[in-house]
Amino acid sequence: MSAVGDLSITVRKVAEDVKNLKAAYEAKNDAQCNTLLADVKRRIIVFPTFLNPSATSSTRGEELSLARDYLELGVLATAHQKDLASFEVYFSQLQVYYSDMGADELSESPQFLMLLGLNLIRLLVCSRIAEFHSEMEKIPFEAHGGNVYIRFAVELERYLMEGSYNKLLTSRKKVPANEYLPVVEMLEQTVRDEVANCIPQSYTQLSIPAAQRILMVDTQDKVREIGAERKWMLSDDKSQFVFVRAEDTLKKEIPFKEMVEQHIQFVADLQNIV
Repeated sequence: MSAVGDLSITVRKVAEDVKNLKAAYEAKNDAQCNTLLADVKRRIIVFPTFLNPSATSSTRGEELSLARDYLELGVLATAHQKDLASFEVYFSQLQVYYSDMGADELSESPQFLMLLGLNLIRLLVCSRIAEFHSEMEKIPFEAHGGNVYIRFAVELERYLMEGSYNKLLTSRKKVPANEYLPVVEMLEQTVRDEVANCIPQSYTQLSIPAAQRILMVDTQDKVREIGAERKWMLSDDKSQFVFVRAEDTLKKEIPFKEMVEQHIQFVADLQNIV
């Protein structure tokens, strides 16, 4: 069979696999998604245009469309699994298809701005603030305030800069798409960890209910879990955490409101340092 015939067969196989990948993603079948992502990768690398959209090919239009669909699904599937390393690989490759190359043959993807916003949140999770602003500069200016996905990412970045802990930890209620939930949860956890890490420096003792309010978690069992992970000492009656520090660093316990304000400033300072 000719090379052209072989390529056409490969294109058809990839098209079928991408269709199945989409179905697996929509069913949130992570194991099947990972299998199909690997299967497509083995076949799609023979496309003359893969990651080189300016190349000539007898099936050029189909190749460009399938490659973009595959990479978009790769981003979405790995985001759902909170696998940010793989997310970054897929998104980096996807940007080739979001550039001017092949633009005359590929109309703008319906998921273009949604995925750009999702990537912005990934950068926040990784504390890559400089890259966040660099990526913002690449996004069409009219989308900065007028697109719900980009606006949401910008709001999260502002909450971090302001140290608006409460707004950040309730942001999942305002996600513009369900695809954002796993990555937003990771961002919430990042900030919650930062606040938890500074609690022992602000308190000599802290009740479980007060810790629950500060950390904004659903149950007291979750508070105890956080404390156990950090080896926080419990009082004899298990009702509060007790923090023991050297005498020269021991500080007077501060009121709850003032303590929360201190945590908020701490988070803001960390982000500014980054």
